[in-house]
Amino acid sequence: MDWGLFAEDLWKRLKRLATGEVESVEKFDEQLDALDTAVELSITKHVPLVCPLPYVKCWWTRELELIKKVMQCLEWKSHQEQLKQGHGVHEEYRRAQNDYSAVIWEIKAEHWVDWLEGLDEESVWDACQLA
Repeated sequence: MDWGLFAEDLWKRLKRLATGEVESVEKFDEQLDALDTAVELSITKHVPLVCPLPYVKCWWTRELELIKKVMQCLEWKSHQEQLKQGHGVHEEYRRAQNDYSAVIWEIKAEHWVDWLEGLDEESVWDACQLA
């Protein structure tokens, strides 16, 4: 996206809007609607729509990303100490793996329940095809 073109287009739209004191609630609502419309038109004109990639996990969260990084650090430490069977990092890594797996199961279950609760008359057929 070209932010320069977006800002220029938005600036042109904003210059056309009425300025001055707002004397009533109705006038405020009109100016707010005009501002909202100007921003939406600029976004529609300059911001490209993207399609989600087919391999993206819709249930993935920032929390999982952080837990995975911690687990990977422990994995590396465990690998470095692989000749020391009694080292505490091996147990810590095993627990981190189990915690990571448990969090994934929880988040997937929450996502599944949210998706099922969000079904309507039209999308219920998508759920039937999964059964």
